[in-house]
Amino acid sequence: MSLIGSMQAIPSLRASVAPRPKFIPDIYFGSMLFIENAQLTCLSTGDGFISVMIYLAKGEFPKPDVITEMLAAIAAAATEQAKAVTSPARLKLPLLGIEVPIRTDAWGIREISDNWGRNNVIGRVAKSHANELMITPFVLKAPGGCGLLMTGRPPVDQSYVILAKSRRYGGEQWHPDAWEQFPPPFKELEAYACHNLGQDSVLIARIDYEKNSVTETDAVVIRQLLDDIGEAVDRKLAHK
Repeated sequence: MSLIGSMQAIPSLRASVAPRPKFIPDIYFGSMLFIENAQLTCLSTGDGFISVMIYLAKGEFPKPDVITEMLAAIAAAATEQAKAVTSPARLKLPLLGIEVPIRTDAWGIREISDNWGRNNVIGRVAKSHANELMITPFVLKAPGGCGLLMTGRPPVDQSYVILAKSRRYGGEQWHPDAWEQFPPPFKELEAYACHNLGQDSVLIARIDYEKNSVTETDAVVIRQLLDDIGEAVDRKLAHK
């Protein structure tokens, strides 16, 4: 989402974003970047992503079946070589100093630096008939906890943000409400859930999801992962 979105924002490329064509295997991201004489597709490997640029000799694909087979082979090699763990397993988040169980699918971890500082991103490895999903947990100073934080001005880009009441991305230990925004070009879901840690800090989980609404199956996956992360952080603080 970030790669295609940032490239689409470069005026000189005159790029556009459109749904993934049928000849692209559905393990790849649901949208593609279209540039003059080229197309860019990508997929998540959990600990990162792989992108494939397809150059068009005459502006069309004379043998899409050949390209489909090649892209499938690239996807298989990329996911097999990813530094990810497959359920049942445990995944370490070094920046938070915790370890969480992986109960479904395969997941990897990478590190990013953004407006929230240095944090670990938990990413699901791409698979057919599934949406891209990433969760970024981090601790935030917030006197008054989640209740006060959710009723005030959200500490995120307010161009698109809304307060979603009773969304319940996490279980009972997580605040029922969440911030949501749907930034262009994909209008994908970017949500922030909150879990109280004490009087002066909270645990925030940013959820990046390929579509603008979460499927019932993925809602269960997200809730369980958030609960496992929250419990792991609580245990760590209890032992300090």
